[in-house]
Amino acid sequence: MPYYVRQGNIPKKRHITFYRDDGQLFREELFSTHGFSNIYSNKYHYNMPTKTLEVKPLSLDHGQEWQDALVQNYKIDSNQVDDQGNFFSARRKLMFNDDVAMYTARVTEDTEQFYRNAYADEIVFVHEGSGRLTSEYGEIKFERWDYLIIPRGTTYQLKFDAFDNVRLFVIESFSMVEIPKHFRNQYGQLLESAPYCERDIRVPELQPPVVQEGEFELVCKYGDRYQIHILQWHPYDLEGW
Repeated sequence: MPYYVRQGNIPKKRHITFYRDDGQLFREELFSTHGFSNIYSNKYHYNMPTKTLEVKPLSLDHGQEWQDALVQNYKIDSNQVDDQGNFFSARRKLMFNDDVAMYTARVTEDTEQFYRNAYADEIVFVHEGSGRLTSEYGEIKFERWDYLIIPRGTTYQLKFDAFDNVRLFVIESFSMVEIPKHFRNQYGQLLESAPYCERDIRVPELQPPVVQEGEFELVCKYGDRYQIHILQWHPYDLEGW
């Protein structure tokens, strides 16, 4: 029982010609987090999403590893973390291993840069604050205590209504974030024993395509490395998906 979502204008079949009003072809992008044999999306762009003008390194400090920490119980008071920055630069790493990393963030400013985690899925818990998650797939409003599930490879921004007290808890997972099997029946439907159901799930609403040429900064995270990709076309140029 796949949770199929279709928004905007798309062709009747996959991988066929799909023309714009001016006679040019839409650019079909088949995007998957685990190759052709797993979950994927078909996205239809006005322009080539891979058109990059420049790539340059970026350094962000999320804290230093405490290598000589004793193995014992610790109390971590994230309210004492007063780092400042935007929704990705303000993240302070609390704990990590080979599969997952956990961050807290006190967001104090906006940014026009786009962000993409190339290697990991993200779970963003909105501890305090409200606003909008914008992405190539559309826009979704969020408020306090919402969970935002952002698959790896998604280009997005977080826009907040105010910055008086914005706090996030971010989980970065290198294995795929999915609903545990013991909460699903054989058809994929959520069981009565699950802590949430399909009615709790909201998806982005596709916005009018931004067909704009320029120099758009995309911050990409590759494990512990960052790069800035200067895109020729605005990444939110989808006609449908």
